[in-house]
Amino acid sequence: FYMTTVFAAVQGTFMVISINKQNQMPSKGAMGIAIIQWLLAALILALIGEYIQEQGIGNGFSVLIMVNILTRCFYEGKNLMYSLQAMQQGKRIVYGTAIMLLLLYLVFAYYLQESEIRIPVVETQTEGQDKMKGYIPVKLNIANIMPVLMTSTIFSLVSSLTSACSFNQTLLAVFDMKTWFTGHTYQWLFGIGTYIILLLFFTAFYAEYNFNPMEVATQLRHYGMYVEGIHPGGETVDYFT
Repeated sequence: FYMTTVFAAVQGTFMVISINKQNQMPSKGAMGIAIIQWLLAALILALIGEYIQEQGIGNGFSVLIMVNILTRCFYEGKNLMYSLQAMQQGKRIVYGTAIMLLLLYLVFAYYLQESEIRIPVVETQTEGQDKMKGYIPVKLNIANIMPVLMTSTIFSLVSSLTSACSFNQTLLAVFDMKTWFTGHTYQWLFGIGTYIILLLFFTAFYAEYNFNPMEVATQLRHYGMYVEGIHPGGETVDYFT
């Protein structure tokens, strides 16, 4: 919630300054009101997300993101159709290709979301009893969509800052994802490299946040369990890491 407040305030300020430079703000008072509106809208969405989560429906922010994606489906679908039709192919080929791509996308998204690694664990053997066996399920996509959101937010902030402060357009092209893969200059390769590095960093951060190796190893020892073939303690922590 606090991060939402900070990001919304900073991004809102930069965006309003950029709009003002295009002479679309009548006064400084209007700029202040626009920034406050931007901040309030972000906070209201954050509160809605918290409420959804408290009701047990699911992760509130994920639900809001899903709604945002769904609202873009028709727009993106229309663009896909126009792109396919521009290839001057028959309608059957156009619609068949669109449906096939959609189905492949849904299958891949489901597979990515549900894939998990099952780590076999067994109970410490007690005299006269058989070992109890089980497994710990670890999501393959344990960080989910958060790394993408955090990386995109940072890039959006930098893009808004460079636009608001009238920095060199080359720098703007580096961090503005809309300009990537365009033109004959390749400054945007630096932006793509930075994007990938941040994506990997946040993925590692959220993966460890959602699955703490030390905590899991401690809980296993507490319940008299251990990973099959791995010694309890430090070796288990290293294995999970």
